[in-house]
Amino acid sequence: MHHKQSSSSEKIVCMSFEQLPDEILLIICSYLSPFHIIKTFNDLNYRLNCTINQYRQNIDLRSLNLRQFYFFCKMIRFRFGNNVRSIILSNSAPTVRQLILFRKQIEPFAHILPNLERLTLMDHYDDELDLYLPLISILKNLKELKINFIKNKNETILCSFITQMLTDNFIYFDHTPKRRRRNALTLEKLSLTGAGYLKLTPLYNETITNLTIEIENTDDLIIIFTGFDCLQYLNVNMKQLTVLSSNLCNVLCNPRKIQCLSLIDFRFQAGFHPEILSFNQFTSILHNIPNLQNLSCTLKSETNQKEVANSDYINIDKWRNLCVELHDLIDLDCSIKCILNSSSGSETDFVRIIANISRTSIRSINIQLYNNNENTNHMKHDVSDLQLKSLVLF
Repeated sequence: MHHKQSSSSEKIVCMSFEQLPDEILLIICSYLSPFHIIKTFNDLNYRLNCTINQYRQNIDLRSLNLRQFYFFCKMIRFRFGNNVRSIILSNSAPTVRQLILFRKQIEPFAHILPNLERLTLMDHYDDELDLYLPLISILKNLKELKINFIKNKNETILCSFITQMLTDNFIYFDHTPKRRRRNALTLEKLSLTGAGYLKLTPLYNETITNLTIEIENTDDLIIIFTGFDCLQYLNVNMKQLTVLSSNLCNVLCNPRKIQCLSLIDFRFQAGFHPEILSFNQFTSILHNIPNLQNLSCTLKSETNQKEVANSDYINIDKWRNLCVELHDLIDLDCSIKCILNSSSGSETDFVRIIANISRTSIRSINIQLYNNNENTNHMKHDVSDLQLKSLVLF
């Protein structure tokens, strides 16, 4: 049997690895770990360095064993430290006490990593405070710092340290505050979790726009409101919503004391007692951020469902008035958690309030109330309509 020859001849093109287009190289890299990408392709030629630049700029050392970790440290020190923009370190990595080892390997830190913009420290021990936080004032391009603390033995020292770090008049706290020039800091985003509930002292900061923090009570929240000139996004885990102390009440009587006019997104969770902190007192706290656009909160009550039901916190008119008073508010999402009954002690979402506000010329508010995750009421009304009926869930 004779086979017919194809009319068009197939051509096989051979090319070296270096000649492959960038798209193919990146597909190959997607099947490799960052460690193997750097080990295999780094410094083969200028073009390849440009192709894998994202792996040289954004370094995540959490999954490396000790041998791989030391290799990466060596590459950072001698090959591409100037390129690094982001680093993630963790003490829970296979490399034990990675944060300490990295500081020992990368020294002088600011000289090797002059362009570092984002630093993430996971499972940070309290005995490592002086390792990284002093770098805040000497890393000229650092814009984002995230720290997750673990095993805090001395919350008093940690609280004092963090308060002074937030106050950008100080370089750092190594048992002696050191002043610096205010215009030296560029830090914009700060996240501090796992440190316990902090008791803040008055502070002032004019660079941070995004803050995540754990605090003790309402007084600490007001200190944040009045101490940050440029804060736009705030995420707070608060131990307890409380009535303001007399000193802070006097401060808030003077509108000029309110510094945090730029805050537009506020998310928080807190314990509260509706019989101690009335709804009017709750809303008076929010009035200190008049330009708020997005509000998300989780209120956890230690009282039972019946006591919460008898409070103003589930009066729909109260929430409607709050939406009207916060004239820039677009989205409101509030969950009220309480004990389902006295015998079980289990926590449940008793009520969830969701409001979406239209900012058109005819300003309207859509409010939905959910009782135990079931929709119990849906109301749409214009702001000018004052004939709304109160809805109280029992």
